[in-house]
Order: sequence, then C-alpha cells, then structure tokens
Amino acid sequence: MEKKKVYIIGAGISGLSAAHYLNKAGFTDIEIFESSPYAGGRCRSYFDDTLAMELDNGNHLILQANENIFGLLNELGTKERFNEFNDPVFNFYNNLTGEKYSFKPPFPYIKRYGIKESLIFYWFLFIGQDRTVYKAFKRSPKIFSEIINPISRSILNTDSQTASSVILRNVFLKIMRSGKSGFNYLYPKKSWGDALIEPLVTSLQKSGVKINFSQGIKGFEFKNDQVTKILFSKDSIDIGNSKIILAVPAIAAGKMAGVTAPEKFEQIYNIHFKFEHDLKPQIHGIINAPVEWFFIKEGIVSTTFSAASKLENMDDEAIVKTTWEIFCKIFGVTAELPQYRILREKRASFSCEKNELAKRPEAKTKYKNLFLCGDYIENGLPATIEGAVMNGRNLAGLI
Repeated sequence: MEKKKVYIIGAGISGLSAAHYLNKAGFTDIEIFESSPYAGGRCRSYFDDTLAMELDNGNHLILQANENIFGLLNELGTKERFNEFNDPVFNFYNNLTGEKYSFKPPFPYIKRYGIKESLIFYWFLFIGQDRTVYKAFKRSPKIFSEIINPISRSILNTDSQTASSVILRNVFLKIMRSGKSGFNYLYPKKSWGDALIEPLVTSLQKSGVKINFSQGIKGFEFKNDQVTKILFSKDSIDIGNSKIILAVPAIAAGKMAGVTAPEKFEQIYNIHFKFEHDLKPQIHGIINAPVEWFFIKEGIVSTTFSAASKLENMDDEAIVKTTWEIFCKIFGVTAELPQYRILREKRASFSCEKNELAKRPEAKTKYKNLFLCGDYIENGLPATIEGAVMNGRNLAGLI
C-alpha cells in the first residue's frame, strides 16, 4: 500500500510523537514545520546566558502510570537520564504554621485526618460527581488544603474553586489502575531537552524526517472538503494527496482549522536558582506560599507555581526573596540569594473548567486530509506530557 506524505505543523511533544509513531508505522516521507527555532513547545529547554546553564521552560514530572510517555522513553533509551523515585512519599511544608507533613499515595493517613475526612476521599474516587474540585472536598477541609489542592493545581493548572473534579478523578483512577507502582515518579536529571526532546528530534532526523525550524505557516487554502495548499508568508505548497497534522496551540488551531477549541488558559510561574548544593534529588511541596513545588537537581533549585494569575500583581523580587527563604528553612541551608531566572508561561495550558473542557475537539476535522494534534484534543486527561504523547500516538494510528 502506498504511503502518502505527511506534513506536521508544530514540533511540540504531540507533533514529534505523531511523527515518531507514523515513522514506526512505515511512513518515510514526513516533513515538520516549526515556527520557533527549537523543538519541544512548552516542554522546551534552552541555554541561559546569564546563569550559563541549560534551563527548562517549565518543571514537569511523569508518573509510571503514564504508559505512553514511558513507552516513548523506552524506545528512545533515555530512562537513565531521569531521577527515578520508587515507593514515593510526597513531603510538604505549611508556610503559615511551619509544620512538615507527608503524603504516601494513594490514600491519606487516616490517623492524621480521621475517618470522616478520609471517607470523602474514597467517595470521590469510587462514586464521584460532576462538580468543582473544591466542592468535591468541601467537607474534608484538611485533606483538601494539605493534599488535594496542591496536587490538583499542579496536575490541572487550574484553581480548585473552578477546576472540574471529573478530570482530576480520571487522572487518579488512571494511576490507581496501573497498580502501586503507578505513583512512582521521574523528572530529568539535567533537562527535558537532554532527556526527551533532543533524543526524539535526533531519532526522527536519522529516520529521514525533515524538520524545518523558524518556519511558521500563515494558514491553508481549502477546496470543498480538502486542504489544497499550505500557505507561507511568501510561497505555498500544493499538498496533493498528502495528509496534514496541525499540532499547534489550541487558539491557533481554532483559527486555522475553524474548529471549536478551549479559549481560556492558565499560566505557570517558575523560578530557577543557580545553586551548588549536596542535597539529594527530590521534589518538595509547599502550601500557603507563592511557590508550590521545589525541584532539586544538580547545581540548580527550581520552583513552580501553577494557575499563577494571582501572582501578576505581586512584586517579582518579593516572590523570589520569600521563595528562597522558604527553601533555606525547609532544607536547613544558610546561603545568600543566588543568581536566578524567572520564567512565566502565560498560556501554559487550557483551563480545566467544565465549560472549557466541553470545547475540546476531536482529532478529525471537517476536512478529510487535516487532523488536529495536541494535549487539548479530547482524551479525558488534562494538558500533560502523557496526554500530548497519547494524542500523537493515537493520531498516528488513525492516519
């Protein structure tokens, strides 16, 4: 059977994953167009001249339950480039009270929270209801504030007052179905560029996939139910009987393909501190502070705050100072504020509110040769690396 050419617009994780699985399926004529000078999308890494080191655009971790990203890493042979945590315990610090506590998945400690509050968690898992995360745990205030709220915000990147409990429940059930090891987590020793993006790009290029960087498209020319041309600023491509995968952000996809897609987005606020230390690799959660997670790597301490719109009116210097003081307090460090870099991703992911989730499109469009790919495509999961790889893989199978 003749294998037709496939054009992929966008070299984020979803577009790269689609190319990878199409190539595995025997498609040898694949060409990617990426508007930026680098691959990876929101999971990109770059060399920061001020800190003289490679930084991730955002901090991400993956769970062993994420079979799609794990399968991709195994095929690339890069799992050894990750810090891997088996039998994990998530440690937290309450910035208001100074208390340290921990959470060992999957269930809260009944001794700490009591039977009544704990039963709410079981009810959420095994019965559930279509409501916000906050309302789902309203009768379990301590579990909500100490566990559910920070975890939900980091997974959904949406304020718990408005985030859908349905999609959070989907994530929990997916993890639990994979068994106890599903909660084991990983994050890169160095960067996501080193551990995933660069090996994936290299693998694709070695397989004959052509990647054109700094070459965005203007749109498409349509005739009846087909895309006939890919339009650039100065020229165009007649695509003939080829297929097109549109792997760009939701808003751009909505405009170029005329589809309904999420329109509300949430931002993520990251601080990277260049700091030599002898701490072991780990993540640490914080509540009641302008920081939610510390990611400890060799030579760097990175922080993340999700659904970060409320930080827009706060002074960056004050946030950095407070964050560094919290780090020193938790880890028993005595050190002056080191060099740092603040990175804001203003449209990090779509808001996981009920109305926005209803706008998620399918991969197929009304045009026979045009398909959508990205973490915003409907799959029952929030905008995660796992969802992006899953949708790339599913689309390759569909084509």
